[in-house]
Amino acid sequence: MNNTDLTLALMLSSLLILHLLFCYRAITSSFSELNSFRRYSWAFISLCLGPLGYYLYQGLLPLEQLD
Repeated sequence: MNNTDLTLALMLSSLLILHLLFCYRAITSSFSELNSFRRYSWAFISLCLGPLGYYLYQGLLPLEQLD
């Protein structure tokens, strides 16, 4: 295994950890008004797309109604 393989493995594992962290953040978010379906769909999109999915779905949430 040369340096390129090690670098690629490190980058892929870092990307996986990043996606898992954003999925965890979506599941444990403090938006108490979200039902479980919306919360888990947000987590699934975050798991698939990482930060882009997390912030994309958060932008679609009606935050002014969650007060």
